Amino acid sequence: MSNEISEFSDKKIVSDTGTPQKRKTSRKRKCPMCGGHSIARIVYGYVVATDPDKMEKNLDEGKIVLGGCCVQNEKWQCNDCYASW
Repeated sequence: MSNEISEFSDKKIVSDTGTPQKRKTSRKRKCPMCGGHSIARIVYGYVVATDPDKMEKNLDEGKIVLGGCCVQNEKWQCNDCYASW
């Protein structure tokens, strides 16, 4: 049995038994170009926010960036040098 949960679910994962567990956060993403650790998830498409305040906060804090309507292969963007991968 495999359960999935969204990447933006406050670091919770669901085990095979269906029990919520905390995700280990020891690995921090690193920019391959500048080595920076301020990394944002790129969100593509027409974004409809169920919680506009939370989305605005994530945008302001650099946790997510809007990638536009054309989906690309890049999933991450560095907030320091703007490299995408």
